Amino acid sequence: KAGNSVHVEAFTEIAESGRPHKEKGYDLFEYAYAVFYSGTANLPTSAADPRLEKKHSSHASFLAQFAADTANLAVLAAGAVAPVKQLILFGHWAKSKHPDQDAPWCGPFTTPLL
Repeated sequence: KAGNSVHVEAFTEIAESGRPHKEKGYDLFEYAYAVFYSGTANLPTSAADPRLEKKHSSHASFLAQFAADTANLAVLAAGAVAPVKQLILFGHWAKSKHPDQDAPWCGPFTTPLL
């Protein structure tokens, strides 16, 4: 979480332990995310929310950087102390060549960014 980054470790619902690994038959972990200030009302509840950006990883364990993701952060008054930044993330297993066969989205997962 330090430096506006998060170490993502993707597991299947059954395992949730051991080493992260891609679900059989899928070659990507796709994630939809946004960064908001804590206390923001109406946070995304679905991966289809237009405020979310989508990215993917070919690894089940990876470091995702969010320092440049400021599109959803409100402009603060001069001298105001910024609230804690909060990451909202949805994820699912995906097939790069057959996106119509992607697994369902899970989440939202939330964590503060330090």
